[in-house]
Amino acid sequence: MVFPQIIAAFHALFDAIGLPGNLLVIITIVVETRFHVMRYVAIVKSPLTYHGTITKCRMAVIALIWVIPIALSIDPFLGWEKPYVYNPEVFFCQHGWTVQSDSSG
Repeated sequence: MVFPQIIAAFHALFDAIGLPGNLLVIITIVVETRFHVMRYVAIVKSPLTYHGTITKCRMAVIALIWVIPIALSIDPFLGWEKPYVYNPEVFFCQHGWTVQSDSSG
């Protein structure tokens, strides 16, 4: 199959472009002193300390940001896959509902 080879080639291309780009960003931040602001100090100098105020409301929002996507996407990992059927007329998958009719008229 050619398709996995094409995907591997794109990954290699993105890695070849991304690695030098990220290294240039790191070198620029280290060399330029004007970039040594709170974001640089917080990440490089003391990443394990937090100088802001975190409230219960902020903690709840952060928890919801993590919990809601996990709850919506956990079904296939637990084997509870819903039967989706591809519909080529509308170019997307639809839920494969089955209709049972009562034929004892």
